This record gives sequence, C-alpha cells and structure tokens, in this order.
Amino acid sequence: MFQRIQTVYIFIAALVLVPLHYFTIWTVAYGNLNDDEIVKEIFVVKEHFLADIPLLACVALLLIALFLFKNRPIQMQLLKGYFLSMAVFGLASMYIIRNLKAPIFSIISEEYQVILILPIISFVLIILAYLQIKKDEKASLGNEEVGIKN
Repeated sequence: MFQRIQTVYIFIAALVLVPLHYFTIWTVAYGNLNDDEIVKEIFVVKEHFLADIPLLACVALLLIALFLFKNRPIQMQLLKGYFLSMAVFGLASMYIIRNLKAPIFSIISEEYQVILILPIISFVLIILAYLQIKKDEKASLGNEEVGIKN
C-alpha cells in the first residue's frame, strides 16, 4: 500500500483531518451591555451537519484514493474531488460561524482555535501528492512511448 511517497502524503492528510471532526474550532462569548449575562457559543464540526458532511467526504475521498495507487488517473480525480469538498467545508464553516453570532448582543471575545492549521497542512500534503502523482504519470507515459514497461 505504501509504495510511493504520494501514498504517505495522502495517508497523513487523511489522519490530520480526523481531529477536526471532534474538537472545538471556534468559540465566542457575547452578552448584553445592560446586564451581566454572558453567553458562550462553540463551533464543533460534528454538531453541524452542513460542515460535517464535506469534512467526512474529504476523509473518505482520501481513503479511497489511498487504495487506488495503481490507477493514477482516478487517484488524481479523487484528489480534485478532495479540493472541491474542502472548499465546501470551508464555506460551510464560515457560514455557520457567521450565523452563530448573535446580532443583538455585543461580542466580548472571539477565538479561533489552533486546530484550524490542520486543514492547511492537509491541503499542502495533497498538493504535494497530486504533483507527485502527476510526475509519476508523466514518467510512465514517457516510458511507454520508448517501449519500456514498469
């Protein structure tokens, strides 16, 4: 299964995305200036269907691509699907965070958690994997033209 470096990249990228499902990504505390009541809201992906489905789709696409190392063109298509799912996840997360804010109250504190670096790490790893797959595909096509079989 781990025959090439891109397989390692894909595996690590899938592992990196799993904690996003469980941990808090964003917290906000807001309240009314007239009284002392402070309300805290948190954003955990598994509690929001709109963001959870694209995240789980990303992980599933990566796991499927992991086992298709012999079929590089399909593996590249799955990684393109990962990029699309990741974009949907990002947009859904922004939409949820924007709607969790209470417009009537003033925001006292707002924090994005360090765990938000994980999608960026995953994204970079998948770009590296995609480039490596493309390089291998180009090399195998070049070898077929010369008449060399892998």
